Amino acid sequence: MKKLIAILSITSILGVSALLTGWKMSNLNYSQSNLIADGGNDWDGG
Repeated sequence: MKKLIAILSITSILGVSALLTGWKMSNLNYSQSNLIADGGNDWDGG
């Protein structure tokens, strides 16, 4: 049982960090393209 909990917690930590990294990367790409598209007015918070 303890082994299962350890595996699950490690998996969730890795998953969360991967999600955060992916979100940061896509957010960066999005804001760059958004800046080019609308001249730097980030009304949508992106």
